[in-house]
Amino acid sequence: MTIPGIVPQPDPAAFAELCYVLPDKRLWWAKVYKGSDGWEVKINNQRAGTFKRSKAVIKWIYSRAKEKDITGEPEFDTLYKLKGRTAQSVVPDCYRPMPAETLAFEGRGLPECVACPYRSQCGEPSAQPQPKVDKDSTEPEEVF
Repeated sequence: MTIPGIVPQPDPAAFAELCYVLPDKRLWWAKVYKGSDGWEVKINNQRAGTFKRSKAVIKWIYSRAKEKDITGEPEFDTLYKLKGRTAQSVVPDCYRPMPAETLAFEGRGLPECVACPYRSQCGEPSAQPQPKVDKDSTEPEEVF
């Protein structure tokens, strides 16, 4: 249900969502969350299911809207974010690759996260990892 004059706001915790304002001023809302088992879908805050493939999620949500005879332009539609993505991705959502011209001069290793505020939490490895040195180790004197 919506209050007249109030515009629905996207859910920041949802990975993608689709929202329609119905003629009687109620909302029809489909939200997709990234879960450990796949894409978790909620429709009007009711759990609707879990999907492995992003293409199946998109198709299913649009078919549910069609079943309810919902037509017209959605208030917002961010389901395009799901295309080609998997919920079990090992790359964090905050990762943004560096441009190719800067990678050419950065040396070997993995590219850094660009301005990542979650770097200490997401565990993305450094582009130039520091070698672990054992202080107590000694090198043998003989040369092979």
